[in-house]
Amino acid sequence: MTPLHAHSDVFLAIAHPARRAILDDLRRGEQPVAALAAPHDMTLPAVSQQLRVLRRAGLVSERREGRQRYYRLNPEPLKEIRDWMRHYEKFWTRTLRDLGKYLDKHDGRASMATIRIEATYPHPPERVWKALTDPRAIAEWLMPNDFQPRLGHRFQFRVANAKGWSGVVDCEVTELSPPRLLSYSWKSDKIDTRVTWILQSEGAGTKLVLEHSGFQGVGGFLLRKLIMGPGWKGILKKKLPQVIERVASGGFVPDPALGGC
Repeated sequence: MTPLHAHSDVFLAIAHPARRAILDDLRRGEQPVAALAAPHDMTLPAVSQQLRVLRRAGLVSERREGRQRYYRLNPEPLKEIRDWMRHYEKFWTRTLRDLGKYLDKHDGRASMATIRIEATYPHPPERVWKALTDPRAIAEWLMPNDFQPRLGHRFQFRVANAKGWSGVVDCEVTELSPPRLLSYSWKSDKIDTRVTWILQSEGAGTKLVLEHSGFQGVGGFLLRKLIMGPGWKGILKKKLPQVIERVASGGFVPDPALGGC
């Protein structure tokens, strides 16, 4: 595992201003949730949610005393990142200047906040649509879910033993036009975004366009560039084609090796 992947949880944790503010407060010493919430006009559940992210990143530790929970800063992961970054100091000034120019140039544009990937499959749109909307098929190329192709339907993607995030994505179908258009919200403890699938006939096959939009800030930029962008590309190029192959006239045929029937 590269240092960047090893510390990705920390990068994402400190990207959120509320979590940075909590870390700044904890520099003064151990504090309960109520004390951390008061200066920032945040509810106790909201602060607890941010603390869970910081705990998963190893940046804070928790101590229980009766019914009260106290939190303490653990700066070690930040020191490890600092030590790793020192190897690149001779490139740092130039890199930051170039990144700053790039962000200034693209700030506020859709391209800055959106993952867009296109793929073409030798199958009609109806067949590709089935792979995108059958919950059993989706579970094979993406995550376990309770999706239904119904406008307004609320559903979740869930991953057991997720590392670095809650493992739950809350979604709602916002656009539906079979077999041409599907859009749903995509919200987790990391991001609040939207996923849109566009299907277009291309000869005897289908051109599929994925747009995952709404990434914000430096944290969203890193997540889009380093994790979700490459992840979606791998799905459209490798996993999804394999699932489409198992869509028959009678519907989707689950992979027996995965326990489908």
